[in-house]
Amino acid sequence: MRRRSIRSSSALINYSDQDQIEDMPYSSKQLRECYRQGAERFGWSKRNPQPRSMRDGNELVGWGMATGIWEAMQMKAKRPRRC
Repeated sequence: MRRRSIRSSSALINYSDQDQIEDMPYSSKQLRECYRQGAERFGWSKRNPQPRSMRDGNELVGWGMATGIWEAMQMKAKRPRRC
């Protein structure tokens, strides 16, 4: 299992470049760009990164994100050859 665990303002933690079940690289994964656009749109770089620093009145406010994948039972397509 190959996972990256680099901490910096632009790095992703626990990001994988390959399918963990098939042990093969993804062929067309655009997740990094999706994360970059999302972070830009809601102001991730402007947040206070200190734990417990963001509040709404007496309530703590936290920002986070998650990604999931659905393992569809996909089968290879077959077509009989016609002569």
